[in-house]
Amino acid sequence: IEGYANPRSGRGASPPTSQNLMRELDKRFGHRWNEIWSLLALSRVMTARLPDWRVSLSDSTLDRLLRDLMEASSDQAVFNAIEALLNQEQPLIISDTWRALDDWCERHGKRVTLLFDDLDVALGETEEALTKRRGLIIGLLDQANASWIATHHIGVKIFLREDIFNGLGAEEQAKYQRREVTLRWRADD
Repeated sequence: IEGYANPRSGRGASPPTSQNLMRELDKRFGHRWNEIWSLLALSRVMTARLPDWRVSLSDSTLDRLLRDLMEASSDQAVFNAIEALLNQEQPLIISDTWRALDDWCERHGKRVTLLFDDLDVALGETEEALTKRRGLIIGLLDQANASWIATHHIGVKIFLREDIFNGLGAEEQAKYQRREVTLRWRADD
């Protein structure tokens, strides 16, 4: 399931993301990237309509807001839904939902893999954007370690250029349990 990728023609990721949306989220909530990644990925999983898996949230307000994110069809609607979720009076705890999905996968013999690509262009190419991108990627790594890598049946693949990965610093690089670089060439490359 595509957790994030820069939109290209022919892709119909739901809910949608774009560079403009990512910049707006960074301006308003840049210090909470791990939660943003969790929400975006969870909404993508929920819209994938895995057979027989239903998210059950104890809080009906949270359930409604998460469904608003799932049904968002524009950058503004995605932003509004994420803003409402992050501005909850009670703490936003989505990790329980990831564990519930992991349990469901175990019972049904399934595996879910989240794919994150095009992070090398996220937020743009200005000097300020490159600095902010580092925080965006660190937030993604933190979320991957907290929820996805800690599970048995939910996987994550983060496609990241090696120069960007090396620029994160040893502390962030060490957060990965493993790192793999695979290049596959086709005749037309």
